[in-house]
Amino acid sequence: MEQQQFTFSGDPVGALETIISSVLANPRLEPKARELLQILRYHKGPQNPCSGQKLSDQLKVDERGVKQYARTLCMDWGIPVGANRQPPYGYYLCVTAEDRMRASRHYVHQAVAELARARAYQPERTMLELLGQAELEKGTA
Repeated sequence: MEQQQFTFSGDPVGALETIISSVLANPRLEPKARELLQILRYHKGPQNPCSGQKLSDQLKVDERGVKQYARTLCMDWGIPVGANRQPPYGYYLCVTAEDRMRASRHYVHQAVAELARARAYQPERTMLELLGQAELEKGTA
């Protein structure tokens, strides 16, 4: 899958719509991921999320499936999908740099916590070593 770069210069909503149209036109996009993107297209910004339960019902998958399709859109297709973990709960498309920062905050905290846990198993290794290993593994994935 070709991940597209999302930029915020000029008209961020227009740039996002261009990427969405391009991704939706790609026949390699999985049907459920396509359906999720078509729904999220109308849920832009953290103030306008669509609940995981509603998405689960509409896509006819469990909430774990919704999470996986959101991850696919973000990681494989470059669609900036965010998720609110506080009210209002749900998934949304990130429009601004602030939206993307907000969406990434949870993952950064989670990554730091996971590295700290890994260090508990290997106390002789530093966090930088573990982070370097993560970078190497990311490069081979």
